[in-house]
Amino acid sequence: MIKKFFMGLFILGISMGVQARSFDSIQNNNEGVDDFEAKHYTAAYEKFIKSLADEPFDRQVQFNLGVSFEGIKEPEKALKQYDQVLQGVEDPNLKFATLFNKARLHSEKKEIDKALEVYQEALALNPQSKEVKHNIELLTQQQQGGGKGDNQDQKQQQEQGDQDQQQQQPQQPKQQDKKKKEFKSKDLTKDDVRRILDELKRQEQKIRAKHMREKDQKSERKSKDW
Repeated sequence: MIKKFFMGLFILGISMGVQARSFDSIQNNNEGVDDFEAKHYTAAYEKFIKSLADEPFDRQVQFNLGVSFEGIKEPEKALKQYDQVLQGVEDPNLKFATLFNKARLHSEKKEIDKALEVYQEALALNPQSKEVKHNIELLTQQQQGGGKGDNQDQKQQQEQGDQDQQQQQPQQPKQQDKKKKEFKSKDLTKDDVRRILDELKRQEQKIRAKHMREKDQKSERKSKDW
C-alpha cells in the first residue's frame, strides 16, 4: 500500500490584531480539522466549505477540503481540488503535500505513469523525502511486473494500512501570515471564483440532503420498533 502523506497540524493562536484571515474562516477551518481527526468527515467537509465562503482563495483550506473529499470517499473530487490548489500555491511545503496526495490517489486508481510523474514533481521539491522515493520504487516495480519480494513487501505495507489511513491530515493556518494575499488574476478569474462557490454550495446541499434522508430512515426504523 502506498503511504499517505502526513502533514503535522499547526497550533493557531488567534490574535485579533492579525488580519491575514478572517476570524470566522480560521474558526471554521480549525473546527474542520478537529472533526476530521475525530473521523467525522462530513462535518469536516461542511466546516471547510464555510471557511472557504469567507476566504475562497486560501490554498491551505482548499487543501483541507481536498482531504475531506477523500474522507467521504470522493477521490475524483479530491483530485480536482488538489489541482485547484496547485494552480496558485506558493508555500513549498503545501505544494509538496498536495502533490504527494495527488500522486497517491493516481496510484490507487492504478494510473501508474501519472502517479510516477506527480511523485517526480514532489521529489523535485523535496529530494530527501524517503516516502516519495519508496513509493516511486514500489510503483516502478509494479510497472515492470514486480519481483520476488513484492508480495512480502505489499503484505508489510498492508499491515501498516490502518496506521497510515488518515495521515494526510488537514492543516490549521499559520499565525505568522501577517499580510492578506491579494487576488491575482493569473491564479483565478472571477468566473473561476463563481464556479468554485457554486460547486461548494451544490456539494453542501447534497450533503445536507443525505443527512435528511438518513435522519428520516432512522425515524422510520424507530417507529417500526414500537
